[in-house]
Amino acid sequence: MYPECLGKMFMVNTPFIFSGLWSVIKGWLDEKIRRKIIMLGKNYYSTLLEYVDDDQIPVYLGGSNPATFIEDRGPWQEYDLIDSNEPGA
Repeated sequence: MYPECLGKMFMVNTPFIFSGLWSVIKGWLDEKIRRKIIMLGKNYYSTLLEYVDDDQIPVYLGGSNPATFIEDRGPWQEYDLIDSNEPGA
């Protein structure tokens, strides 16, 4: 895991108009927030590899991770959710 990618948001394959809007909007944001948002166009894969391992990038973005966008993966799957206010239910 690369610690420098924690707290960052990568926007990949963004259209040209969105990149233009971003250049206007980012002027209103704090510098700390601006550094966390990375806009990537069509040639995003090599930049993603600088921050994330290939096995963590989904297949639909060119990586080797078979997880789908709607797949519900995470530590919350290790617990049973109980719809009750009763202790021990």
